[in-house]
Amino acid sequence: MINFLDPIATKIFVSIYNQLNAAGCLTLDNANGVHEPLQVKKLDEISLHSKKLERISFGHYYEDGGKIMADPEMIFLFNPDYPEKIAPCFFKMDALGKIENSIIFNEDGDTIEMRTKMQKGHTAFADVWMNSIMKQQSILI
Repeated sequence: MINFLDPIATKIFVSIYNQLNAAGCLTLDNANGVHEPLQVKKLDEISLHSKKLERISFGHYYEDGGKIMADPEMIFLFNPDYPEKIAPCFFKMDALGKIENSIIFNEDGDTIEMRTKMQKGHTAFADVWMNSIMKQQSILI
């Protein structure tokens, strides 16, 4: 079973997604240097249960010793035709040494493994994180 963002987190995600430029990118920086900017990017398209979904990366990044570090980065599966069903599939937090794929795809973009317990945890984190992003970046929904 796939877990999806809660209704409030979904509204925040869609609000941000709708601001992507023609290249599928966005830097959201409304925090006046108090918080890291949010970087959003369409990565590619994959297939889950025979449905085509976009993979969208959301991340906060900082530089440490010349390396770009994620604080965190998450990847979400999204189909604009079904905006109420947004599923986290990846989590990365460099300071903790965490890289977790909760839904794994092959080179052709087809699903090969679901880690349901991990994906549920990613969803719980994303629900809280989206609310933090909304407050940090002064997003109105």
